[in-house]
Amino acid sequence: MRRARFQIADLPAPLNWWSRQHWSVRDQLQRAARATVAVAADDSRQVGWWDGRPVDPARVVITFHLPPGVRRDLDGLVPKAWLDGLVAAGVLVDDAASHVVELVLRVGPPAATAPGWAEVVVEEVPSDGKDGAAR
Repeated sequence: MRRARFQIADLPAPLNWWSRQHWSVRDQLQRAARATVAVAADDSRQVGWWDGRPVDPARVVITFHLPPGVRRDLDGLVPKAWLDGLVAAGVLVDDAASHVVELVLRVGPPAATAPGWAEVVVEEVPSDGKDGAAR
């Protein structure tokens, strides 16, 4: 089974905060998030954590390591721009449900310092062998 692993040295802005921003601010933040993921993908390829080919169909697992004393709702950490960045970097073919068949968000051990970080693991989902569809 193929997989790609990335470490992102930041956390996405909370959705509640994000939704209150002017569209131009959201656009800038989304571009920055996609660029951050592209750098992480390139770093991952250089250290051998990703072979450079798209993973499809995929299961995406994102583990957030929050800073000490920070309380965030897991549903407020949905990293839409990060998934777009994985597509732009060539890790995913598309972020549609036909290509990303499972998205798992979880909180791991706390980060040592602010602002926290995240680990992204993209795993190939094996076909069930009947019609080529993912399980």
